[in-house]
Parts: sequence; structure tokens; C-alpha cells
Amino acid sequence: MSTFDQVVDNVKTFANFKCLTIEEEALIEEIAHEIKARTMNGCTGCEYCMPCPFGVNIPKNFRIWNDFSKYGNYAVTRKAYYEDLKCEEQSSMCKQCGKCEALCPQHIAIRDDLKRVAQDMETKIKSHE
Repeated sequence: MSTFDQVVDNVKTFANFKCLTIEEEALIEEIAHEIKARTMNGCTGCEYCMPCPFGVNIPKNFRIWNDFSKYGNYAVTRKAYYEDLKCEEQSSMCKQCGKCEALCPQHIAIRDDLKRVAQDMETKIKSHE
């Protein structure tokens, strides 16, 4: 908010506030659980694995992969992976050195998951054009 009018408008949002019903809360919880269950790996984006000696942007690859798995948006995923990531940042450029895995506090099998990202981008995204 950058003006007083915007503050007033936002406060009006709660003028007729009603709590969610138990059924509505249960539905939201169910949907949130379903979306979370689709997460491919537990990368938090902490970037402890970075920098990759070969230029792979590990957290961004995992964020794109997780977002696609959760939401299934082909167009957004295609743009994020093939246009927004530089070629050298893409998962297919991983040389399997393992430096990243030694630094990952979540103990993610980064090399294996980067292979899976590359495979999914090639088979699910690129082929969906």
C-alpha cells in the first residue's frame, strides 16, 4: 500500500468478516495436503549447494520442477526452464561431481534429482509443445 486510500480500501475487506466453517477449513487443509504431496524434493532454496562449479542453478531447477509437479502448468514451466534459465544453468548441464550434495543440509540426492529434472523437462515439457 502506498496511499491512505489503499489502506482504507484494504481495511474494508474485513468489514463483513466471517470465519471459515469447519467444512471449509477441512477442504482447504485437504487441498494443501494434496499440493504438498506433489512436491518432488525438499529443496528449501537455501543455496548452500551453490555455486555449482559447472554453473547449474540447482535451487531454481528444483523450484521449477516442484512447481510443475504441484500445479501442472506446462506453459509457465516451459518458459521458466527453457527461457528464464540460461542453458548452462539447466539441470542437464550437471557433471555429477557431487560437490553440492556434500553441502546440502536437507541431504537431497541432488545429482539424481537433477537427472530427473532434465528427464521430466525433456519428456513432459518439451514433448508437450
